[in-house]
Amino acid sequence: MQTLTRTSENNCRVIDLIGWTEKHFLSKGLEDGRNTGEILLQHLLDCKRVELYFDSEKQLTQDTIKTFHSWIQRLIKNEPLQYITGTLEFYGLGLMITPAVFIPRPETERVVDIALQVLKTVISPKILDVGTGSGCIAIALANELPGASVTGIDIDPNMLKVAQKNADLHKINNIIFKQMDIQKEIPKESYNLIVSNPPYIPLNEMSDLEKKIKDFEPHIALTDGADGLTFYHRLASVASKILHSNGYLIMEVGQGDHPPKALKLFKDNAFASNKLIQDYNGDDRVLKVQSV
Repeated sequence: MQTLTRTSENNCRVIDLIGWTEKHFLSKGLEDGRNTGEILLQHLLDCKRVELYFDSEKQLTQDTIKTFHSWIQRLIKNEPLQYITGTLEFYGLGLMITPAVFIPRPETERVVDIALQVLKTVISPKILDVGTGSGCIAIALANELPGASVTGIDIDPNMLKVAQKNADLHKINNIIFKQMDIQKEIPKESYNLIVSNPPYIPLNEMSDLEKKIKDFEPHIALTDGADGLTFYHRLASVASKILHSNGYLIMEVGQGDHPPKALKLFKDNAFASNKLIQDYNGDDRVLKVQSV
């Protein structure tokens, strides 16, 4: 890999590394090199973007340069930026992200928005997050609703460890995480709200995903190994047993023909209402269902 010519002289500045990254990305046919360089340096130097330019003449240590170059190599090999830095922001909260968990997307914040809307008149709501993963939805709701009682369940113990660390990171104490396979069992308690971003990519579409997704993110969080509707079938059949009267089930859905297929499953069951809601890009990405 091409390296900075001044690296060996130990006089590489912040501005040099940012400029080099932009040129290196262009040489590889990649865009956004400057922004990527800024993000990596923010994490390495534990500073904000504006501080990089306030201190743009700062000399970087050889260890910092070496780590930076190793991160760039990983990015060139399609590894997601979030796994490299180990962090991302979700609903205003900095979360730890490891290869054990699916990387939360901004679109999923819409699930949180709608959940908060339906709970605005509920005092001390009980919330269940099915397939909690990194804990992003559960933690965001617990943080926004300190009077709520939130439970996050997942089949994977490694994901639950990450979720618990994220809750601890923000000192969220109105949340618990449990290992549970929703396909085989259901909680004994009942809830005002169930939220979920389940695996919804059909197995036959996995090969079409970007390499940085299919080669790095856990497949258990991406696909149900079938048609992408397995978890919606299950939630449609069990929601009435664990939802309070007039409770809500709010789920993220996929793209293309997936949203209407998921909606139909709930129209075929006895619910008071069901509708698809658009995300901020104008796509149907959230399914809201109300119990009788």
